[in-house]
Amino acid sequence: MTAFSPGRCRINTAGPCPHSWPALVCPVCGPLHDPVAESNALQPGRTVAQADAVAVLRAIRTALAAGHRQLDLVGGELLLRPEALDLLRQARLEGAQGLAVWTSGTLLARPEAAARIRQAGATHVVVGLFGDSAAGHDYVAGTEGHFQRVLAGLRAARAAKLGVWVVAPLLRPTFRGLPGLVQKTLPAGVAGMYLWAPPGPDRLEQPLLAPLAMMAPGLQAALKILATAQRPWRIDGMPACLQGEWARQQPAWPQFCAAPPSDAAVQNSEFAATCSGCTWREGCQGVDDQRARSHGWLGLQPRTDAPTAAQQDLP
Repeated sequence: MTAFSPGRCRINTAGPCPHSWPALVCPVCGPLHDPVAESNALQPGRTVAQADAVAVLRAIRTALAAGHRQLDLVGGELLLRPEALDLLRQARLEGAQGLAVWTSGTLLARPEAAARIRQAGATHVVVGLFGDSAAGHDYVAGTEGHFQRVLAGLRAARAAKLGVWVVAPLLRPTFRGLPGLVQKTLPAGVAGMYLWAPPGPDRLEQPLLAPLAMMAPGLQAALKILATAQRPWRIDGMPACLQGEWARQQPAWPQFCAAPPSDAAVQNSEFAATCSGCTWREGCQGVDDQRARSHGWLGLQPRTDAPTAAQQDLP
């Protein structure tokens, strides 16, 4: 398999956000969450863009000038922007070869929405799912019926011949269903999966985050299914020791290219004292500092094997 291309980058669109779940759990907004604006970050039904289209287009041009041809558009719902289709068209006209739109998925279920973004230039969508059942997903989303709408959006994207990735946050209410989530989405034609352990801090009422080691067996079982089905994956927020043998197939995340005025939030990682002797230390993601303070280092062990990762094809 070929190496993960260095010509890929993530663009912060700072788009409007309709999501009712916590920003630090949201797979669409979380990767570029601005903690300063946390109290106002996620207002259900919000339709006012946080950065103008000129700034987003400037970031796209900066990425293209740096040689990136595969762009992930994250940081809110790009599809709520009135100029979304124009941005996609312009990015393709100026040289983007691949455009992956991160979305909660429900907007794709609107009539002709998936077909329109495909015609405008999108090549992939990355759709968030919280669990393998409506009960678990809707509990986290805080919206009854959300799971079914996301699945409808996923089917619409496949019908429009868009490549589909699923991003699944590892959460306390749903992590045991992660293998089932993989099994249910593969027949739908999902091309691959992002698995994300969101950073802290957790919410005070009804916490959503669990110790990373508690979730590791479910994660590794899901990765075994993906490997058997020959589907690629990417993991964020999980140290190498908890990925087991599957850490050898972990490619690097694409770099950020943040559109002003919203810069990418810095995620600070920490390492336990025992990590100093780990052979994977140099390339390991470590543990988010907020998570380390909340849950400690239980279950993390230094590795002694050689950190030679296998390579995956990623679209």
